[in-house]
Amino acid sequence: MKLLNFHFYAFFILISMFSSCVSLVNLNYETAQILEKGKVSGTASISQDGERSQTLKDTVWSTRELSYGFRFGVGIGEKTNISVRYENTFLKEGVRQNFIEAQFKWALGRDPKNSKHPVRLTLGLPAQYYFYGDYHAVSFNPRLYVGLFNFNPYFRLTLIPKLHLIMDISTPELKFNPIDYPGFSLNLAFSNNFDKWAIIPEIGFLSETDISFGCGFVLKP
Repeated sequence: MKLLNFHFYAFFILISMFSSCVSLVNLNYETAQILEKGKVSGTASISQDGERSQTLKDTVWSTRELSYGFRFGVGIGEKTNISVRYENTFLKEGVRQNFIEAQFKWALGRDPKNSKHPVRLTLGLPAQYYFYGDYHAVSFNPRLYVGLFNFNPYFRLTLIPKLHLIMDISTPELKFNPIDYPGFSLNLAFSNNFDKWAIIPEIGFLSETDISFGCGFVLKP
């Protein structure tokens, strides 16, 4: 029992050290839709992190980091897309965190557009890099895009369960010790032509108290 308690407290301290260093990017502003081969897309987004705390009388919400970002994607096959993303986050201490992501996105199933099914499933496999000052971390963030209401011409709901696997590569004590954070987000995309553009508000959850929200605008020229 003592050994178990020691491992628990050590793990808690490790997470506390790490989470104080990085603001995880948990919002995606994407649907399960796959770009046709040769087509491109551009996305601009703005996000805000929120935190919930409990007082003796009620629940208090406070906002934390503000982020803005851009993504460029291209269809490279019938069922595959690749994209690159940059996000800049204003941390509490006045530091600006940089985030770079390269993602491979693959439509699951024989029909890449899932035209015969009410649910569209797409797998995202992104590699990520966080950095500011002397701090550097790498991350692998597998996620599943579950697209609903794909037949609706005006809105689409997307559920995105994900796992953040992060490794601090700037702190000797934390090197080669990846930490996992399960996450979830959902968005509702609006458009009158999803092959051309969409507005995508999204909300994401990393825990009961760590909630982020924002909006993205997608253009497909």
